[in-house]
Order: sequence, then C-alpha cells, then structure tokens
Amino acid sequence: MKRFGLFLLAAWTVVMSICAQSAPPATAQTEEWYVSYNFTSGDESETATEAMQVAFDGDDIYFNFPNPITGSTWMKGTRDGAVVTFAKGQTVGTYGGTKVYYMGQNEDGLCDIVFNYDEANGIFYMTDMWLLLNGSLTQSYALGYFSLVVVSKTNGGGDADATDYVLTGKNVNPSNESQYEEINEVVKVRIDGSSIAIQGLSGYDASAWLTGTISNGVATFAKRQSAGSYNNTPLYFIGYDGSEQDVTFSYDEASGMLVAQQYILCITEDGNTYQMLQDVVLTPGSEVGPAQPEVVVPPTGMVVTKYVFTANKMLTDDEGNYSGYEEVKRQLRIGFFNNNTEVYVQGFCEQLPNAWVKGTVTDGAFGDKTVTFAAGQYYGQYGLYPLYLAARYGNEFTDMVFNYDPQTREFQNEGGVYLILNAMPSQPAPIEQYVTVKLTPGVYSGIDGITADPTANDAWYNTQGIRVAQPGKGIYIYKGKKVKR
Repeated sequence: MKRFGLFLLAAWTVVMSICAQSAPPATAQTEEWYVSYNFTSGDESETATEAMQVAFDGDDIYFNFPNPITGSTWMKGTRDGAVVTFAKGQTVGTYGGTKVYYMGQNEDGLCDIVFNYDEANGIFYMTDMWLLLNGSLTQSYALGYFSLVVVSKTNGGGDADATDYVLTGKNVNPSNESQYEEINEVVKVRIDGSSIAIQGLSGYDASAWLTGTISNGVATFAKRQSAGSYNNTPLYFIGYDGSEQDVTFSYDEASGMLVAQQYILCITEDGNTYQMLQDVVLTPGSEVGPAQPEVVVPPTGMVVTKYVFTANKMLTDDEGNYSGYEEVKRQLRIGFFNNNTEVYVQGFCEQLPNAWVKGTVTDGAFGDKTVTFAAGQYYGQYGLYPLYLAARYGNEFTDMVFNYDPQTREFQNEGGVYLILNAMPSQPAPIEQYVTVKLTPGVYSGIDGITADPTANDAWYNTQGIRVAQPGKGIYIYKGKKVKR
C-alpha cells in the first residue's frame, strides 16, 4: 500500500467549532463486528484485531472505533452504494488538554474517511489513505494514525488463535507470465473445525483475510472476497484456471499443509488483474527457508544404463473413486555409484522425466540385493504441485523398496506396495499411484513387447550384474557371455 507523508507540527491552533461525537440513535441496529488495523504513534507501531460495535440506521452507518489514545469513540458515516463516507472532523475526545479529531489523509492532504463496503461478505475496508487521530481541524498534526483498516462481520482475522504458515510460490507479472519473483514469507492461517481463514495473500493489503470452509480435504474460499485496494480501486480474490472460480486448496489435516489448485488473482470489479500468484503452497511454521527443497543430482562420472519401467497405474473416476488399472511403460536411466552402494534413477516421475532419485543398496536374502528409496525425495515442481517420491503399503506411508537380482539386473518392488507421486514430502497426498513395478534393462521402443539389448554397444558387467566403464582383471559379462580378463 502506498504510504503518504504525515507532517507533525510542533504547535497548532485548536479551532473551537468542532463536530460532536456521533452516537447512533436508539432505533439503530447495533452489532458486534471485528476490526483489524496497524496503528503508529511516534516511533511505535502495532497490529491488532479486536471487537468493535457497528450500528446500521438506513443509509447511516456508525463505527464505535477503538483507539489506543482515548478509547472507543463513535463516528458516523453515510452509505452511497458500496462507499461509506465518514465526514472529517468528528470528535475523538481530549488528550493532554488537546481536542482530538478523526481525519482522513491522502496524497492531497486532509480529507473525509472513506471505506468500501462489501455487503455480501460483511467487510468494510479503508481506501488508500490514513485514518488520523489529529490535533487540528485544518492542519496535519497526528498524535497517531491507522492504516490497513478492515472491519469484518466475522472474526476471520483473529490473531489470537491464528497460526504462522510459510507461503511459497510465485508472484507472476500479469502482463508477462514468463516474469515472476519467488515468494517465501510468513502468513497467518486460522482453522476452527470446518472454518478456515488465511491472512497475507494480498500484495496490496497484508491485513486482508480470505475466509472459507474445509470439506473432504479441500478448502474452498468464495470468489470476490476483499483483497484490499490500490489507488482507491477495490480489489478482490478469485481463483483462475481458464475462468473465474472460487479459490481452492487441497488440505492435508495430518500435516496442515495447503496446496493451491489454481492461480490466485487479485482483480478489480471489472476483471483487471493486479496480482497473480502461482504454485502457492502453505506449510505450518515460521522459519522461512528455501522456496523449494533441493532436487537429487547424480554424481559426475557415473555410468548410466537404460531401463524399461513397467507398472500398473491406478485409475480413478471423476469423483476420485477407484476404477481399475492401466499398464504403462516408459524409459528410465539407472546408474550405480560409490562401490555399488548407491543407485540413481531418472524417470520415475512421468511428469518430470529428467528428475533423479537416490536409493541405497544393501544385502538381501538368497544372494540378491535390496534397494531402498527414502520417501520424501523431491522431483521438482509440476504445474501447481510439488512432486515427491514415496510408497504406500495399505494405509502406511513409507519408503519405496525394490529387490534387485544381480544376475538379471532387474528390479522388482515388493507385492502390494504402491509407488506414488506425492504432493507432500511426509504425508500421503498421491497424485499418481503405481503397483507391480518392474525395472528391466533395455530400450523401450514404444511398441509393447519389443526392447533393444542395452549391452549391444560394448557394455560390460561384473558378476553381480553391475555395469562398469572399464573392466579390469577378473570375470565379466560381455554381450551375454562370460569373459575372463
């Protein structure tokens, strides 16, 4: 939000003709609402949310506005459509023998105090100005001033029971989507049963709250909630995925993690985009770290062999219910390293085929090997989702384990274990699931049943089935035959 300079005078003249305090009539409908604001006085500043009385009497609206100097005092405004104007100069009270008045101030100087009123969502928010506790009716002499003022019918913005979350994602230039900056900052999230509220998504009003509900693992926020204002232009939150939508997040109750399911936009009433957020992920915590975890990088000089990935992919219908399996095949690349104690695989993730994961080789039963890929390895960002490696056995979220046969050089996963592409590093949130996963040396031609021999180009393997770049003395397998060197 734009900040305007406040000119604090060393002395001032108090004008005797003042406006009286404006209490609502007995016939007005008085309700308890909530106000959030930033308040600055001298070198001190605070952010607060507290209860406040609001009264309605036809087109007249009254705020019993709290302030840290003289306490709560009524001010009277007049509604004209979606705009409520509080005339400048209404009395706050007396402080240190000086009369204090409510004043607005914008870039042109002292002015009336103006709020936009979103009646459908029960929100008043101040336009691009300051609300002054002023010691003069004619000049700027602020004993204190408010900014980012939002008056809301529900306590969506209550900080007392809100939790710190780390927001990561991209702030995209709406005029050029190839230009963006990474976001990595702390916001507030309040979850109470099926109710949820998020504060800090708006780049124009950090105090704006987006309120919604949680059902079946999805948090839904009705579109066109207030996102603050810019240059006296009201802004609204919407979700966008080719058309204007409600804002939705996938929600994992166990971890508290929220992943946006589309773009989040701040737009004007007529649809002009002022802010575009992409790949938004909210994670409980207050420690801002890297925008995304590091991906696995294979070691330099590792010898790589082509493999064919074969598995049954779990299918679901439009409602997310199981609807059968589909056999899939694709090309992988696998390399052994560090005395064959490490395995690197490229291509597990179909959406990010260049991503690598790392496994650890240990001795298994009957002379074979066990290769374990730790859950939570990061493939990278795909569209709106971060993707991670994991496995599922029943309802257990676990590491992905393969049996490796050194003679055939084949990998076979344990029965009943699903290889999953996950949207979270440590909790189940599957994007895709595969079962009966097998990795076989070869080049996938795209035609089922036909693969090329990976040893055709002078590839050498030791007796454990591990490919070596330069065979030394001993027995090796070359083009399917044992060779002593």
